[in-house]
Amino acid sequence: MWGRERRAGSWAGDALLGALGGLAASWVMDRVQASVLQRLGTEETRRSEREASGSGEPATYRAAEALARPFGIPLDGRRKALGAEVVHYATGAGWGALYGIAEHRLGWPTLLSGVAFGALVFALGDELIVPLLGWAGGPRRYPASVHGKALAAHLVYGASTAGAWRTLSGALHL
Repeated sequence: MWGRERRAGSWAGDALLGALGGLAASWVMDRVQASVLQRLGTEETRRSEREASGSGEPATYRAAEALARPFGIPLDGRRKALGAEVVHYATGAGWGALYGIAEHRLGWPTLLSGVAFGALVFALGDELIVPLLGWAGGPRRYPASVHGKALAAHLVYGASTAGAWRTLSGALHL
């Protein structure tokens, strides 16, 4: 957990274990957001967060619509919510696969690599890629509390991805 020698595993195996870890971590992240993070702050803080979001849908809903559009698949109501879940978990698995590939090669302590990974996913995903694709407003649109909660959620995701990858890798003796 605190340090280990670098070892080369198979890229595909590392990516698969990372993707599985990313899926599990996405579930954990959802639970933490729903049960803890959304409730943090004063009523005034939560009100300003809602106002900043406006009537806009979450980025996962917008991404699902954008990805379904070229295939002529209309998303509304329940189908849109399902599409958003697919986007969320597929994104978590994709980032997790990248983590799995990097993990064997870096040899960092698991907790450190997981937290750093979560911060990287937050910075690249939430703060850069999602706004550039037009699925959310730019970082200046939202109050600091929104960024803080999103960062906290992604740190949980990163640590969970790292823990799951390490557990799976150890169980399979990779």
